[in-house]
Amino acid sequence: MPDGDFLLALFRFLGRLVCVCAGLVFIALGAVGLGVAYQPEHEFVRSASPVAVRFVVVALKLAGQTENLRQVAEAALGGVFLRFGAAPIGLILFVGAILPGRNRNEIPDEGDGGDSALGGGFSTVAAAPKSSIARKIRKQAGAMARKGSPIDAAEYCLDSGMMDEAADYFIAAEQLVRAAEVRHDQNRFTESAELYLRADLPESAARIFAQQEMHIEAAEAYSLAGNPSVAAELFEEAGEHLRAAESYEESGFPRNAAQAYVKAGMWEKAAICMEQTVAEEMSSSVTGAQNPQVQKFVRMAGNLFERAGQDERAEAVLVRGEAFAEAAAVALKNGRKEQAVEHYMEAKDAPRAADLMRDLGQHEQAARVLAEHHRDIGDDEQAAVHYEE
Repeated sequence: MPDGDFLLALFRFLGRLVCVCAGLVFIALGAVGLGVAYQPEHEFVRSASPVAVRFVVVALKLAGQTENLRQVAEAALGGVFLRFGAAPIGLILFVGAILPGRNRNEIPDEGDGGDSALGGGFSTVAAAPKSSIARKIRKQAGAMARKGSPIDAAEYCLDSGMMDEAADYFIAAEQLVRAAEVRHDQNRFTESAELYLRADLPESAARIFAQQEMHIEAAEAYSLAGNPSVAAELFEEAGEHLRAAESYEESGFPRNAAQAYVKAGMWEKAAICMEQTVAEEMSSSVTGAQNPQVQKFVRMAGNLFERAGQDERAEAVLVRGEAFAEAAAVALKNGRKEQAVEHYMEAKDAPRAADLMRDLGQHEQAARVLAEHHRDIGDDEQAAVHYEE
């Protein structure tokens, strides 16, 4: 430390020490003065009073008083000043001495990120030294680095409040984590996160990026850290739907992946993921394909395959999910009337099946289907008409 700064610090320390001692003395005198005035017979007061009188006598001698010292001291001990003034003055001196003073050179470091990563406030970075002192520190740190001790140079700069130089020396020493911590203390969060990435600590980088609402960078870092589900959410917040879908798929959430693929306009990918969702839901549902939620997903998968131009796959997933009426509509759209008839029969939609049979020239089979249908619903008269047909 330079001589001037050392002497200044020494004087400040001695001044604080004197104030602490004086404050304690005044507090003690005030307590004894109150005791003499209100509890003179108390054991503490009887034992402390002679000491206090001697102290006041010494103070009077130092002040130039030479006559009747003891009488004046005893009168002062029971006087108004010591009773009501000494203790408050002592308390002020004591508290003022022990409270830390503010360094005039210490200013908040705004950095490149403004508020801190925890939500704002002043930086805790040490104040930078004055320019003349800074030059000496740089010179000494440079000498350390040239001798092969960049870490020592970094620590020396850090202790001196020269954060930029400290970070540079830490980087030169390949102490990237320390450099990242320094940049974070400076509120230079982006640089801190990038240094954590270089140090192969992507999760630390990801948290910082996320706190700064840098969603894409945070998502990429979480992907590197092997956390694709969090990455997917961040990609989605950033509007990167394709990358979100891929991350959801990687993390085993096909339904979320399907929704993200839809937003990205990737119909076939969305359909495949929804098909996986159907299989998972059917295996976990007691009612299987008859579960209303499963039926909803089945229809979504079929619709997505249709939008992707994959009608055969659409029909197949609808049949597996027992959505036979929708499967018949897909078959019919592609001119496959006989297959549509089978699907309508599975869906127990005899009127539509019979209409298609007639289109195919199968009048007798159509009549038999309708006759059995009306018989089953209790319409015997109409059943007889179709049996006759």
